[in-house]
Amino acid sequence: VSRFFGTACRCQGDYWYPRGGFRDWHTNKYDASGWRLYIVDVDAPAQSYFRIKHPTTGEIVTLWDQPGTFNFFLIDPSRLLWHCIGAQQANRWSKGFLVPDTWLDSVVARLQ
Repeated sequence: VSRFFGTACRCQGDYWYPRGGFRDWHTNKYDASGWRLYIVDVDAPAQSYFRIKHPTTGEIVTLWDQPGTFNFFLIDPSRLLWHCIGAQQANRWSKGFLVPDTWLDSVVARLQ
C-alpha cells in the first residue's frame, strides 16, 4: 500500500467477520483523522457489505462486497461518515490503512 501511494501508510485494522458477523453503526470519530483504505476479501460475492449513510442526503447506501473490493473514505470529525459492516452469508476479511492526505499528489506525480 505504501509503495502504491508513494508515501508511508499505517495499518489501521485487521478484521475478520464470520458468516452472520457484523459491526454496528459507527463513525470512527475517536480514531485519527484522515483517509482510510480497506482492502476486503470475501468467499461469496455480494453476500457481505459496507453500508454508509450519505453525509449530505442521509440516504442509506449499501456497497456489496466482491473479492478484492477496496473501500476508500475520509475520517473527518467535522463531517462524520456513519457506516456499518455486515457479513450475511460470507466470511469477510478486511485490512485497513491510514493513508496520508498527500496521497493524491503522490499518485499524480507517479503518473506524470
